[in-house]
Amino acid sequence: MYLLIAIFLYSFSGIIFHRIGKFLILDEKPTHSDAVVALCVGVEYYPRLIEAAELFRGGFALKVVISGNRKTDVLRSLERKGFEKCCPWYENSLRILSMLGVPREKVVCISAEDACQKTYPRI
Repeated sequence: MYLLIAIFLYSFSGIIFHRIGKFLILDEKPTHSDAVVALCVGVEYYPRLIEAAELFRGGFALKVVISGNRKTDVLRSLERKGFEKCCPWYENSLRILSMLGVPREKVVCISAEDACQKTYPRI
């Protein structure tokens, strides 16, 4: 009996999981907001920057907020020894957003390293 159930579930798992996924995903149209946030984590960061730029250009957001500058203990140690990066952590993201039509003055950069120490402007 259990073997038949297992075979059934295995045979129809693609259909079952597809239907469960369609039920769980809520796909809504974007609405106007003050800002769109692109979190700087994982391999999906650049697609998130592209989506943020599309939302900005579409008039759905007044600003784009990017976060980043997460450092490891090894990098902090190197910085204490005098290592300096060639450009600020946000420069590549600003260049990409600018290339995609988001003016630099419309981007708010929030550093994870000093988020607790600074006050950021209201959006």
